[in-house]
Amino acid sequence: MSSQFARLRGALDRVGTTTPGTIVGVFAEDLTAIMNHYVEVVKEAAELKAARAQPAQAEAVPPDVVRDAERYRKLRTFHWSESSMCVVLDPKKSVLLGAVCPSDTNLDDYIDAAIAQQKVTND
Repeated sequence: MSSQFARLRGALDRVGTTTPGTIVGVFAEDLTAIMNHYVEVVKEAAELKAARAQPAQAEAVPPDVVRDAERYRKLRTFHWSESSMCVVLDPKKSVLLGAVCPSDTNLDDYIDAAIAQQKVTND
C-alpha cells in the first residue's frame, strides 16, 4: 500500500491537487498490472495441466534389449516333452553327465535358431 500512497503523493505534487481521476488512474495502473500477472499465471497453469495430461513418451528400447526379451519369451514356450531344449532346475541332480547345456552366446544361438525355424514354419 505504501507504494500506492507514494504514487498518489507524486501525482499530487505534479498536479497540485488529488482528484478522483488521479486516484483512479493510479489504482487502474496497479489493477492492470495485477490482471496481466493473473492472466500469465492462468496461462502457465493451463500449459502445465496440458503437459501432465499427455502420456510420457517412452524412450526407445535398445535393440539388444528387445532381442533378449524376444529370446526370453521364446524360451518360456519350450517344454521338456516337446522341445529340443528346456530350462531345468537343479541341473546337478537332473542333468546327466555329457548332456549339452548351452549358456551365454550358445544359448542365444539355440534360441535364435528356434525363433527362425518358427518364423519359417509360420510363413
